[in-house]
Amino acid sequence: MHYPEPGEIFANKYRVEELLGAGGFSRVYRAIQVDLERPVAIKILRPPVHQLDSESERQAKLDSLSVRFHREAKMISKLRSPNTIIMYDYGHLDESGMLYMVIEYVDGLNLTELIRHTGALSPERCVKIMNQILTSLHEAHMHGMLHRDIKPQNIMVYDHMGMTDQIKLLDFGIVKLINDARMEGAKDLTDDGTLVGTPRYMAPEYIRGAEIGPASDLYALGLVFYELLMGVQAITVESSIQIIGKQLEREPFYLPHDVAITPELRTIVNKMVEKDPAIRYQSAQEIVEDLRKIRHLENTGYL
Repeated sequence: MHYPEPGEIFANKYRVEELLGAGGFSRVYRAIQVDLERPVAIKILRPPVHQLDSESERQAKLDSLSVRFHREAKMISKLRSPNTIIMYDYGHLDESGMLYMVIEYVDGLNLTELIRHTGALSPERCVKIMNQILTSLHEAHMHGMLHRDIKPQNIMVYDHMGMTDQIKLLDFGIVKLINDARMEGAKDLTDDGTLVGTPRYMAPEYIRGAEIGPASDLYALGLVFYELLMGVQAITVESSIQIIGKQLEREPFYLPHDVAITPELRTIVNKMVEKDPAIRYQSAQEIVEDLRKIRHLENTGYL
């Protein structure tokens, strides 16, 4: 069971061009869909079943993961927001057990790369980016889906037909049906108890193992908002243990008082990063409405 190499034909129709990224059990490739000559990205998951003792156990685990993977892929296929990455295809390879998703290829920068190139962004530019991400999340949440790994690396910015700062939210491959623990037999790809996500952007309730919801995604997005405005991460320590400790502290990651933004925008960002989910924003649409009020005040000359 091995990952494809550049030049190989994957799943009988995609010519692999180059490796874009790799994680513990997955890889992402740029490829060409041969029949349409269309550039795509392929995310391949190799389930960690090698540690199981018997072939029957390994096959049972692969079958279980495949069912859940296909269920999640069908949910992702319902998303239509122009700011959500489009999924073209998905499936599994019987001979290897590999699971894969084929998504549109976006030729741009992720927000981490953008900040590295430009530093802090203007408030106006941040708001434009945030509105698009919130549009994507609003649709997902309305379908009962959580992203669970909102971070700058999963948000692409690109230019399209002269329009700058266009946004695509990536990696809905680890979405979770909201409250799926109440659904008999429904589990996600992390039923072994492993956290899925990135601790630096992970909501405190998620780390504690408490119930999570849309407000948990919005907390992570608030930390991304902070990073865009400041040009630096809200959490500056590096070890996972220290990062988790910072997330579990009572003190929120409020914007510094000397950052040059309007009080209204500061209030929005600070409410997004509240440690208590009960006083945080509860929906993406609430944030969109508050951002719209700021634009109205700017247009009338009050700000």
